[in-house]
Amino acid sequence: MISPSNGQSASGLEHEYSESQSDGQHSRICSYCGLQFHGEWALRNVNRHIESKHPVAGPSITTENGEAVYRCGACDNKYRRKDARLKHERCRHPELQRPPAKPRRKPDEA
Repeated sequence: MISPSNGQSASGLEHEYSESQSDGQHSRICSYCGLQFHGEWALRNVNRHIESKHPVAGPSITTENGEAVYRCGACDNKYRRKDARLKHERCRHPELQRPPAKPRRKPDEA
């Protein structure tokens, strides 16, 4: 196992995780609870896990039963994931002027 590293999520928060590699498979281990993620998307998955299960309190984040709750900026709706809240805000509250979603790349585009 390689020594613990700092990862950075899309939100800019730094997270701690351990990384290991066996048989060409990348894996990441959550430093908070030890949950292990494998495969090509392990880093993205461990960062999303840390954001949702081990949140850092912020203005739109509260914890209920130890899980993140993202509150809508215009109504009383709550979401467990930040991306779900953002999708709701884009569709239901255009007055919030959230930036449009980034288009996804097709697998054949490199």
